[in-house]
Amino acid sequence: MRINLTQHDSTTEQGCAPRSKEQTQRIKELLTIAELPDERDLTRRAVALAELARTAGATEAMVGSVNYLTLFLDPALRQRRIQPLYAFSQRESVEIAQEDGSVIKKSVFRHLGFIKF
Repeated sequence: MRINLTQHDSTTEQGCAPRSKEQTQRIKELLTIAELPDERDLTRRAVALAELARTAGATEAMVGSVNYLTLFLDPALRQRRIQPLYAFSQRESVEIAQEDGSVIKKSVFRHLGFIKF
């Protein structure tokens, strides 16, 4: 089972299990860092995220947070035999001409696979 440990909704192509409202809220709390963290705080957050994944029955976890948290999260997941997955996507820009002559530019991200190591 693959869990989404990011702040964003996963796509169908990413194949993550649906999250409960409580899981989503807790993940967002743990990923939102408003003050300069120290090693102890980063370790606490990483362990809590990894435990959330473990108790959900995950064998894989899609991760995508700031790199200084990922340095702690990756080994915390591996210690629990959960494979970290890093989504690889391609950005496609789409320009939509409006009747008034203006142009709206949107970016669409296409999931192309996962990087795992």
